[in-house]
Amino acid sequence: FASVQSTNPTASALVSSNISKFKKNKRTKTRAHRISSLSSYGVENEIDEDCCTNRDFDAFERVLSSLPSSSDPSSSNRDQNIDTCDNKMNLMNFKGAVAALCASMCLSTEVFLLSSSVIFPPEASALLSNPNSGLPRTPTAALRRATPRVNMETSDIQYNLDDAAYQFRIPQRKPWNSMLNEIKKAKETAKGKRVEIFQPIVKENQASAEVEIENLLVALDRLILACGNQDVENFDKWIAKAIEANGNIMVNQVNDLPFLLPKRYQELPRMTGRAELKFTIKHDDESSFGNLNGKPLKTVDLEITCDGFNAPITAGNFVDAVKRGEFDGSRLSLSETAVIFGNSDNSALKSIPLEVKAANEFEPRYRSPLDVASGIDALPSIPLSVNGSVSAMRSATDDGASSSTQFFLFNFDRRQAGLGGVAFEEGEFSTFGYVTKGLDYVKGLRKGDVIVKASVEKGGDRLVNPSISEADRIEEIQAAAQLDKELEGSV
Repeated sequence: FASVQSTNPTASALVSSNISKFKKNKRTKTRAHRISSLSSYGVENEIDEDCCTNRDFDAFERVLSSLPSSSDPSSSNRDQNIDTCDNKMNLMNFKGAVAALCASMCLSTEVFLLSSSVIFPPEASALLSNPNSGLPRTPTAALRRATPRVNMETSDIQYNLDDAAYQFRIPQRKPWNSMLNEIKKAKETAKGKRVEIFQPIVKENQASAEVEIENLLVALDRLILACGNQDVENFDKWIAKAIEANGNIMVNQVNDLPFLLPKRYQELPRMTGRAELKFTIKHDDESSFGNLNGKPLKTVDLEITCDGFNAPITAGNFVDAVKRGEFDGSRLSLSETAVIFGNSDNSALKSIPLEVKAANEFEPRYRSPLDVASGIDALPSIPLSVNGSVSAMRSATDDGASSSTQFFLFNFDRRQAGLGGVAFEEGEFSTFGYVTKGLDYVKGLRKGDVIVKASVEKGGDRLVNPSISEADRIEEIQAAAQLDKELEGSV
C-alpha cells in the first residue's frame, strides 16, 4: 500500500476508500450478528442494540454470563454455527478488500512492474549495490583462492582451515572447541590421506611437497595446543602458517593448465604455473628508502608472483620480458593510483590479447573485458581490486588487446572504490599477479626511480615458448660463426 500511495495518488485514494468500507461493514454486520445470535439464546429482551453500539462492555458481559454453559449440546451447536457464520462473513469481507487493493495497484503500470521485479528479481544483481562482494584482503589470499583445486584431500584441509580461521575472528568468547574440531579433521586428513595427496604431484615437485606437508603437520600440532590453552596469539601465528603450507601443496599438485588455449595463441609465450620474480629498485637521486639495521637502505626488492593458472598468456609475456632483460635500467612513471613501468609503445605491433578469467568460469575470455560493475559478470579470479596487483596496460590502438611492453602496479584504496568495495576499472585489465613481498615500499616509489635489475627467482621452467632475446641472438650468431671457422680450419 505504501508503494501505491507514493506512486499513484488515485490508486491510493481508491485503496483507502475500499479499506474504510471494509472496516465499516465489518463493524455493522458484526454488531447485528451478535444481537441476532444472542436472540437465539432467548436473551433478546435483556440486550438491545445500544449495548453494542455504545460499547457498554459491563452490560454486555452481564448478559453473556447468563448464557447457557458450553456443556449443553444445543448451546455448543449454536456456538459452532455462530463461529462458522462469523468466519464466512469475515472471509468474504477480507476477499473484497484484497480484490480492491489488487485492482488499485493494477491501475498503475509502474507500481505493477515494480512489484513484479521485487517478487522476481533478475538473476544477476548489481555488484555496486552489494557491499559484500567477497574480495580477498591480501595478495596471498587472492592467489590462494585462484589456485585450481585438483585434489579433494587438500581442498578438504583448506576448508577446515578456513572455517577455523573464520571462527577465530569472532570477538570476545571464541568457539575453541569448534575450532579444535576443524583442526583435528585437517590433521586426520593430512596424516591418513598422505598417499592421495601426493598422487597428482610430479616427481620434480615431490621434495618441495614433502617439506610443505611436514610444515603443515607441525602447524596443526601447534594449533591443537593453542586451542587447548586458548592461546590467541599462537593460534593467529600458526593458522597463517598452516594455510600457507597447504596452499603451497595445492600449487605443486597442478602440473599444467586445466584448459586449452585457443589455437591462434598457442605459439605465444605462456606460463603453465606460477613464477616468482625479483625487482631491485633505487631512487633516481640515490637517496635512501629509510634505515635497515641502522644502515641506509639504498635499494629495495619487490617480489612479484605471476599466476599462469588464470592468465597464462599475459603472465608468460611478462616473465619472458624479464628473462630477456627488458626492464633492466628502465624508469618508473606514476599516476594517482598506479606505478607504471616498461616501454610506452602500445602499438598494435606490440600487443597481446586482452585476457580476463571470471571466477565462476573454467577458462579465460580473450579480447573481451568483464562487466563487473553492473553485476553481469562475476569478479575475476585474479582481481585488480587488491593492493599490489600487477596488470598489463591496454593497447592504445586495439580495444581487445593489452600492451606487451607496459605494465602497472595498482595502489588500490577501498575508500575510493565503488559501493561494493570494487575498483571501477575491475575486469577491464589483464591482471596476472601481485606484489607478495616489499609492498610497503611501493608507496615510497617516485617518478624517475630506476629498476636496477629484474630476474626470475623461481618457476622459470614453467615458461613455454620463450622468445629469443637480442643478446641470445647475438651469441647464437657468434657461436655459429666460430663453428664455421673451425670447420674451415679442419678442411
